[in-house]
Amino acid sequence: MELLRQFHFNQFPENMIIEFISHAGFIVEAASKKIFIDPWIKSKTFNDGWALLAGNIDVNYSEIDYIFVTHEHPDHFNFPTLKSIPEEDRKRIKILYQKHASLRLKEAFEKLGFAHVIELPIYQWTKIDGIDLYCGSAGSMDSFLAVKADGQTILNLNDCVFSEKQYKYISRQIGKVDFLFTQFSFANWVGNDSDEMGEAPRKIQTINLQKQIFDPTYIVPFASFVYFCNQENARMNAWANTPEDIFKLNIPGVQFMYPHDKVDTANPVFDSEGAVKKYMTHYENMVIDPTPAPKTWEEIVSAVESNLKIFRKKIKYPFRRMVKPFGIYIHDLDASILIDPKNGTWEKTGKENTRYTMCSQVCWYTFQFEWGTGALQVSGMFLDHQYQESTSRYFFFQNMLSTGFLSTKSFRQTFRTIHFLWRKKWEIFYRFV
Repeated sequence: MELLRQFHFNQFPENMIIEFISHAGFIVEAASKKIFIDPWIKSKTFNDGWALLAGNIDVNYSEIDYIFVTHEHPDHFNFPTLKSIPEEDRKRIKILYQKHASLRLKEAFEKLGFAHVIELPIYQWTKIDGIDLYCGSAGSMDSFLAVKADGQTILNLNDCVFSEKQYKYISRQIGKVDFLFTQFSFANWVGNDSDEMGEAPRKIQTINLQKQIFDPTYIVPFASFVYFCNQENARMNAWANTPEDIFKLNIPGVQFMYPHDKVDTANPVFDSEGAVKKYMTHYENMVIDPTPAPKTWEEIVSAVESNLKIFRKKIKYPFRRMVKPFGIYIHDLDASILIDPKNGTWEKTGKENTRYTMCSQVCWYTFQFEWGTGALQVSGMFLDHQYQESTSRYFFFQNMLSTGFLSTKSFRQTFRTIHFLWRKKWEIFYRFV
């Protein structure tokens, strides 16, 4: 009888089981189903500017029923990882994704061979196979997920950045939080020679604010288990919060998990200290790649010209006129380019007229791909010599185009965009009020 009971528990656990996988990825098992959240277990990302701290991780996809992706950044929607899933599993596994204004990611999943894509309405509870899910939205692309089953609630905030009033609104919607998964270090450019933006200490302030508002029993720091792996951005590793930095703060309830660590939510047992020690050994063995192989001036100019044509076509003049010209010094070519998105022109210039410094490959990548500016800002493979000033509006408009969150290209798309913004109305309201 005992063997039968144990077999039944292993096959159909009565409580939620959390298995940490890597970076922002973990598996939740509830109601005999497994949801893999944000699978990134192989490859570098953001123009090869980020590497997984703990290296590649193995996952048995035959056991996975659902995959939930929070947003389209490649450390969450990771193409190499998703493509590596066996074809038969891609046909079987159901994708969960926020009902975003854009259909881009839904279509991308379908092209990858995932036959079932379920769009979760944002800012409302949805029941999937006996599991209650609450998907919320942040900004133009990010989303968060609450999972409720067996009397326990897990809240995964990943990269979402909210104000105090927004956190309080979310708390009222979700109720008691037992396990809070939240970012513990910055994940983007924060300075030239130091953390000039104050992002590392701000992350600690945010953890304390989230603890105050959500009052979780446990806080699991995650979504920061990466390092800046190129000569062009490796300087930022010295400013990042490490697991050891957070562990030493002795914040009540904080528990680290290492890849494949599991906890039963009804009777959680963590090896936080052991996990931290393992992570810190990885920091001692970081491999930093050299500056990427150079691109020619002609390749850069070609990418810039193509980008400016698209920008001029899609961003109408009243908005385009808000974008001032900006200069880039390309250090490995010892050349500078002045770009004027408003008029769709460029010209050679002197180094004294530039705001940004980057290598030729990074400059080319920024203009070659629609997601290039987003990858640039996250990878941090550049210097901003006027960081005290607001970022160029060009970056805002490029990110808007790449995410498609304000698309009005057809009546149906316009309606979808309006619906998306309407569902976000309280998030928007509390962001500014």
